[in-house]
Amino acid sequence: MDENKCIAELVRFRNLRSFQATLLVHDGTVVFCERFVDLAAGVSEEMLFAARKSVEHIAAGCGVEDRRRKKALFHAGEASRRLLDLRFHYDGHLDQLNVRRWHREEHEALVVFRRLQSVADRSDRSDFFAFSELMPGTFANTQICLIDRALAFLAELNRRLEGAVSSA
Repeated sequence: MDENKCIAELVRFRNLRSFQATLLVHDGTVVFCERFVDLAAGVSEEMLFAARKSVEHIAAGCGVEDRRRKKALFHAGEASRRLLDLRFHYDGHLDQLNVRRWHREEHEALVVFRRLQSVADRSDRSDFFAFSELMPGTFANTQICLIDRALAFLAELNRRLEGAVSSA
């Protein structure tokens, strides 16, 4: 297996929803770049960097001690920024393909959200979403849905961390 395809999974983060969603975004980005992005353009490198860093920041933020919640808040914010960068790239791909972005209440987006809920304990995360078979527009939209979900999970985590910081 390609070493870029899988970031070493840390058992203690496996049940964290933001980590699960972001790791899936990472895996999908690797496949998307391999299939659809011109490696010479440099966009692939930017996308892979943003995906990898978002996972690393979540892991780093969750690994800090309880008394360093501000550091955890920083890492959650950085993960969110990297995911937003990545979403910008996927939006650009949709524009290039002249494909509209799915609204979060559309059937396709809801299917992605439901599948995300059942993928947590699977070792074949990217295969579960059939990343290797999706057309570029569907793939980009799927990734945007997953990014939006990861961002929602991170926003929830941020609220909890901010509450803990203010009460400390």
